[in-house]
Order: sequence, then structure tokens, then C-alpha cells
Amino acid sequence: MDYSNIKMMAMVHDRMRYLSARQTVLAENIANVDTPGYQPKDVQAPTFKEMARHAAGGLALNVTQPGHMIPGQTKAGIHRQTQGQLFEIKPDKNAVNLEEQAMRMAQNQLDYQTTTSLYRKMTDMFRTALGNQNR
Repeated sequence: MDYSNIKMMAMVHDRMRYLSARQTVLAENIANVDTPGYQPKDVQAPTFKEMARHAAGGLALNVTQPGHMIPGQTKAGIHRQTQGQLFEIKPDKNAVNLEEQAMRMAQNQLDYQTTTSLYRKMTDMFRTALGNQNR
């Protein structure tokens, strides 16, 4: 069965893609822990509003007056951003804190496991509804 047409499944897939991209960026931060002048980066999480707009497939709102509701034109996506300074900067201007990055990676891993569990439960629900118990 092709789940790509189901909006909720598409949202879960987008979340998994975001978490994968974030894991890559966090790993780059750890890899550059000794690089002089390196500033750690993070991936901006898509907001619920962006995810809902993306899942709606770009449907336009029907309004009675042109000034009542003007939907934004931003698309859901992954953007790199510099994270705020939570810890010290070393004398070589490197701002990567290994403990902070390890905590972020652990939280990201838990989020990914939760998302994959949700995906698995949703696919099991569809299989049950369709009468297919086999995996």
C-alpha cells in the first residue's frame, strides 16, 4: 500500500526527515569540536503551522473579503541556523560544547524512536483495517 497520499503519514515522514537532517548537523558539530573558530549549528524545526500548510497541499482559503485572511507564503522545510550560546567559547573561538551536543543528539534519537514507533503503529492500524495481518 502506498501511504504517501495520506496526509498524516506525510507529516510523520517529514518529521523523520527533519530528525535525520538534525542528527547529521549535530554529528558535524561534534566532528568539529577542535576546529578553531567553528560555530555550532542546528536545524530549525518546522512549526505546526508550516506542517499543516504543507500537508494541506497548498489549498487556498475561500474568503469573503480580501483583507480578512491572508495566508502566509512560507513553505515547510529545513533551514540551518546558528544555535544560541549556552556554554563558554574556548580561546580558539570554537563554541562547540561536547556535553551540550551529546545531550542534543540523545534527545534527537529519542524523538526519532518515538516518531518511528508512531509510524509503525499507524501502518499496523491500516493493515488491520484492511484485513491484512501479515507484515
